Amino acid sequence: MKNLGPLILAILATLLFASVYGSPNGAPPKACSDLKPGHEEGKYETKLANPCSLSAEEQSDGSYKIILSASPPNYFRGFLLAVKSGSKYLGTWSAVKDAKNLACPKGDSITHKDKNKKTSVTFTWIPAPGDAGKAKKLEGACVKDFETFWQLQHALN
Repeated sequence: MKNLGPLILAILATLLFASVYGSPNGAPPKACSDLKPGHEEGKYETKLANPCSLSAEEQSDGSYKIILSASPPNYFRGFLLAVKSGSKYLGTWSAVKDAKNLACPKGDSITHKDKNKKTSVTFTWIPAPGDAGKAKKLEGACVKDFETFWQLQHALN
């Protein structure tokens, strides 16, 4: 019980370091409300050019192949995506190696599984039978680090 000061300081520094680098296991459920990462101190839509891009291609079975990418040397560590019509979330996501589903109160979304650097992730989005003919927009965020993330939008035909 001698001098616990250095030990306590080391523990606090470790906790602070872990919190500064965001959500290593994906976006938290509270991010569902506005599809923002939920980084309290982060800056949304920074002045830096957005290195992330989205592409979407309808497949013969009616699903969509969605690609989130960044051209090297750019990268992203996290993401949160949903397909919406107005404020309603549509369809479901097929999770892949770098992603997991996030059940939001308004519907299904997809987020990262880890904070590793990524240059491309490919997903499959599956519309529900009642989604045909609705105006659909792919929305979300691309995250470089705790303080740097961008809004993403892409119309689906």
